[in-house]
Amino acid sequence: MERKTIGLLFVVVGAILFLDELWFFVPGIVPHGWLLGDWSWIHVYPFHHWMLGVVMILGGVLLLKRPPAGASPTIIDPEQHGEDHNPTSRMEYDGPVPMLSGV
Repeated sequence: MERKTIGLLFVVVGAILFLDELWFFVPGIVPHGWLLGDWSWIHVYPFHHWMLGVVMILGGVLLLKRPPAGASPTIIDPEQHGEDHNPTSRMEYDGPVPMLSGV
């Protein structure tokens, strides 16, 4: 699977887990387990599945926003921009360095 597909899947599943326990944050709106039913048999006290949902949402957003490992968004293709677009060419200047006066 692609990184963005996994990120989107994390966001959707995390939102379901978070919204299932919406009663925890706003009592009286919806009953406990209104989406997924009662999951109390797999809860590890004091953790709830809304906590996993928040982590999955944040992880999914990071996967959607971050570039893939090893990719650098600052790499400039010389064929597309020409040779004079090379940022290191400015470092090879051996002329005099102007001094700032009055600073």
